[in-house]
Amino acid sequence: MRFLIIAVCVLACVLGSQAGPIQPCGMTVNGTKVDVSALFAPSGSYVIKTSNATYEIQVCGNVQTNFPNACKIPSPANWIDTASGKCTPIGDLDTVGWDVTPSTNGIYSTYYHGALNPGGVYHYSARYYIECGTSTSSFSFEHFRPQESQFHFTITTPLVCF
Repeated sequence: MRFLIIAVCVLACVLGSQAGPIQPCGMTVNGTKVDVSALFAPSGSYVIKTSNATYEIQVCGNVQTNFPNACKIPSPANWIDTASGKCTPIGDLDTVGWDVTPSTNGIYSTYYHGALNPGGVYHYSARYYIECGTSTSSFSFEHFRPQESQFHFTITTPLVCF
């Protein structure tokens, strides 16, 4: 009996950890498959710091947080307030949508259904604009759209130069 309990616990730990990006990780644009799974951060997340916040984002996966005492809910994006240390999940991996960017120079993913905003009307969401860019990938915080409770991030990479 003890062996069975240990085996179940080990299996749950292995299955609960994410070893790679979810699939599909991208979309088809004009008949061309655009796959951005190479942007998945094996280290657990990309960390973006601003003057009043730290953001952790993961492409096609949940963040493996650097703030385990604050960030308790699995999410592809976390917003950590610098002053309070509060962590807010701003998306849900199970509710992702893909589309072509407004500039038509890439694709974007939107992770819906993050934490409920303080007004209690909208859930936060994270949108990653993945734009055609130079030979190295870069990640930045673009802005927050309060009317939509949506955080925008920009990723430039040659993976979406189609």
